[in-house]
Amino acid sequence: MVMAKKEKLEKFPYPTARITRQLRCVIKDKMISSKVKMATNQFLGDLTETIAADMDAMSDKTVRMDAFVNASRPYTYADRLEEEEREVVEQLENVRIRMDKLIRDFRSTFDIIDEDDFKVGHEVLHDSGSGTEDGDGAEKPKTIADMTIEEMDL
Repeated sequence: MVMAKKEKLEKFPYPTARITRQLRCVIKDKMISSKVKMATNQFLGDLTETIAADMDAMSDKTVRMDAFVNASRPYTYADRLEEEEREVVEQLENVRIRMDKLIRDFRSTFDIIDEDDFKVGHEVLHDSGSGTEDGDGAEKPKTIADMTIEEMDL
């Protein structure tokens, strides 16, 4: 019986009690199943082996802190990526808000201007010479559309 328990303990890279204490630092009011403790222990062992292999692949004869930082970067970088993503999304939301305001301002500017102001032939020109008469015999001003090129005096 003692031998079976010792074999079981040897397959995990770290003491399970230490893993449990580490988990308890964050998980306070919940039960932690033994499968979770064992899986965490195995995961940490695998992670340590992967980082060690990356550090061993470097050509230096001494493993220094920069080797550890480089080897562990993929596992610590995820938190930084989430932070950067949140910041980029926030900045894009601010840009969208500013663009929406610009669009509203632009549209409100053109809502004030009457659409007839952009029509050709609407402008009334007063010419003291040859105008047409209305029904009362009074002279009616010509529009650009009614004028000939010579009358426009371009």
